[in-house]
Amino acid sequence: MVTWHDGGIVLASRVHGEEYRIVSIFTKDHGKYTAMTYINKTSKYINFSNVQVTYNSKGGNSMGFWKLVTEDVTWAVTSKSGNHMFVCQSICWILNRLLPQGAAHPKLFDFTLYISKNLEKFSSDEIILTYAYFEYILLDNLGFGINLTHIPRFDECTDLQKFISSEQFRSEARHLLFLSEEIFEKHLVDIKNTYRSFVIKQLEHLLVQN
Repeated sequence: MVTWHDGGIVLASRVHGEEYRIVSIFTKDHGKYTAMTYINKTSKYINFSNVQVTYNSKGGNSMGFWKLVTEDVTWAVTSKSGNHMFVCQSICWILNRLLPQGAAHPKLFDFTLYISKNLEKFSSDEIILTYAYFEYILLDNLGFGINLTHIPRFDECTDLQKFISSEQFRSEARHLLFLSEEIFEKHLVDIKNTYRSFVIKQLEHLLVQN
């Protein structure tokens, strides 16, 4: 029997039959896990919400079960900002497709959690620029080798929002966009989706303006 408790971010949730829901969660200490839960009125598992969960599994190849302790729905779910909503959905989609089961990525998790807890602080333009920074951290964490020494890491940046809004980052974002698009074209074609396409178009438009 395997049992652990962790905090995480919901990446995907779908109904399975009449009684169950299959939920993928990016957890802090255990990485991404996909498990089942019983459908009920209080356990919604909304994408990008912050949750505290208990995981139970018999081990082997059997799928485990989630027990929801708390769920904090992020501001973007109830907001009217299209940019915020599409950024959240793109992050969920990409992480769910790329992250392997059970491999922890603490720095990537910390930054994703930071986004989810600070969405309301970012303007429509800032959240799009933040997404460019997210892809930089994601691809670097997954070993695609785009570690740029002149862009501070999340744990080294004293005021990320100020940096992302700076002219320096807007200039660097053009380079990041070129690098990420090259990697997506060569290696990650199968994870392209409507959410990311919208965000990238908004980013391109924003960078052209500046």
